[in-house]
Amino acid sequence: MKYKYEIIEGDIKRMIEDGTLSPGDRIYSEDEIKKKYNVSSTTAVKALQNLVAEGYLIRKQGEGTFVRKSYKHKKVYVDEELPMHQKLKASTIGGKIEETKKWVFVKEIVDAQIAEQLKIEPNDPIIHFCRVGLVGGTPWTFQNSYIAKKRLPAIEETKIKASSSLSDFLKAATNINLFGLPMKARVSIAFPINEMVAEQLEIDQNVPVFLNERVSYHPDNTPFEYSKTYIHPDYYALQIMSDVPLHDIE
Repeated sequence: MKYKYEIIEGDIKRMIEDGTLSPGDRIYSEDEIKKKYNVSSTTAVKALQNLVAEGYLIRKQGEGTFVRKSYKHKKVYVDEELPMHQKLKASTIGGKIEETKKWVFVKEIVDAQIAEQLKIEPNDPIIHFCRVGLVGGTPWTFQNSYIAKKRLPAIEETKIKASSSLSDFLKAATNINLFGLPMKARVSIAFPINEMVAEQLEIDQNVPVFLNERVSYHPDNTPFEYSKTYIHPDYYALQIMSDVPLHDIE
């Protein structure tokens, strides 16, 4: 049996998700919730506070409680765009550009923060794969992948670097298709950047860059790979679409 505050939360969530309530709409006051659901002030306040904490609502002092104006809890389409790639293709005969990856290093490390992302013990060894992506000879991504050593066969750096990509190496060594794994990702802005990132991307440390952090999950539902990719700002963009007719999505 659900508690009354859970019933209130569920009703408001449904109204937001089915479009009955739109972003920016004012919702019930505490008094209105008390009367509508025949509950105490404590229950009404708890329901609203939980919805605020979960990102559904926002409270404005002296004005009331409103549906948050954001994409949280809303189905959207996210499209990664590579504007500089398109520009280079347009200026190249045949529309072809050379995309390559350069290995920087492969080494064993111990890092408690990364271990936390991989859900392993703080002192467990981790293999750090570091490489640079280039387009037309210009660096545009600085990629760092971390995998628990116990997930991998014996590591031979020369064999890894002989592979055209980390995904190819993992496919051959573990039969795991990295791009086929479930994952969650977070894109943010990194600023200022450290010296190594600036050196590899050939930019100043005071230039903001995109940072894509991703966790990919093994078929056993535990983290397999944690990655941090720094992306040159001229080479990347995100397009977010909501409630767009399917025929308008390329």
